[in-house]
Amino acid sequence: VTSCPAFQLRAVMNSNAPSMHYESFKFWSICRQGTDARARLSQTRGFKKRSFCAGTSGRMSAGSLPQDSNDGGVYQEMWYKEGLRFHCTMCGNCCSGKKGSVVFSEEEAESMANKLNINVKEFLQSYARKGRSGSWELQEVKTKKHGWDCIFLDRKKMPGKAVCMLYESRPLQCRTWPFWIENVVDQEAWEEAGQECPGLGKGRLHDAKTIFESSQTTSDDFPFK
Repeated sequence: VTSCPAFQLRAVMNSNAPSMHYESFKFWSICRQGTDARARLSQTRGFKKRSFCAGTSGRMSAGSLPQDSNDGGVYQEMWYKEGLRFHCTMCGNCCSGKKGSVVFSEEEAESMANKLNINVKEFLQSYARKGRSGSWELQEVKTKKHGWDCIFLDRKKMPGKAVCMLYESRPLQCRTWPFWIENVVDQEAWEEAGQECPGLGKGRLHDAKTIFESSQTTSDDFPFK
């Protein structure tokens, strides 16, 4: 709908316009979190949590957001402006279940390969596959009890826990969980995600800027093909 202010502002941003009125930008940000994200959320229902939403043109990184010295900027307009709590319980739910995909950049492939003491070519041949978009993604392993596990999920090292074998070198997609846009679009979505992830609402308080920045990361950020 071309008359939608959010659509018009997104078009301006795609044209690399040098400036934008702050109040208009705040409206765009809030609208994007509510409208675009909600639409994409409905498209991803039923898919594994570790499957990224498709990228959306015109999104902004937190580093480029305009800031207001009085109210903290656009983050103060988000429903999670006071921050959200999350602590990983090592349940493994975000790394298993229905078939999904974990995409990664070329630099991340090098980091994971180094962790395994192999080269990138060997890493891709043994642990990765080409996804539907043509980008590289991590392989999965079918299990009887948990469905499809990420190939690097270790359930034997710590009984009752699921351990990432490459935790220090895990892709950004994994690092930004659970602050994906489909989980933080509104409080209802956050609470729904908490039904599968027992760490939501517990542990350390993450600030609104960190949450927003994480929510802007999508599969478009990993064009490694």
